[in-house]
Amino acid sequence: MKTPTFATLLSSCLVLSVSSSSAAFGQISEPNIKGILTVHQMTQGQLLWLKGRVGDGYYVGLNGQGQSCSLTVSVAIGQYSEDSRLGIKHVGGVKIAITSQKLSNAILNGQPIRSDEWNVTQTDQGVGIDGYIINGISLEEGFALNAKRRWVSWLLDEKAEPDCQ
Repeated sequence: MKTPTFATLLSSCLVLSVSSSSAAFGQISEPNIKGILTVHQMTQGQLLWLKGRVGDGYYVGLNGQGQSCSLTVSVAIGQYSEDSRLGIKHVGGVKIAITSQKLSNAILNGQPIRSDEWNVTQTDQGVGIDGYIINGISLEEGFALNAKRRWVSWLLDEKAEPDCQ
């Protein structure tokens, strides 16, 4: 079975985003995008004033050699909440466009990514941005990519390997 090319996978992402939002399609069609991170569904939990979401996403991007690569990426999003509650529920996902080759390489290499260490904005406007949020994350929230999901993974040094072609 032939593995789909980056253009095919990116086209699939574009088709999915058109069905959810025509505004997102306009943002994704830019030529400077190095990759797209998509998480379709997340689990949200709140413990007192801490509110967060976790889920597994799929990153499709170009590596430093220009090869198209794909990788499963764990995503964690969180913030402090103004109200104190307890609860867990399923919520919608997120989509982030990556415009920096350095950030794309870091994601593909399985490096932990924290939103406060990169210039990720709400729009594609600006100089020197590493990526922008298409949907699913507010300005008040921080996020982490390639976060360790289980405590034992810290001991085993588990790391997903990208599938490149």
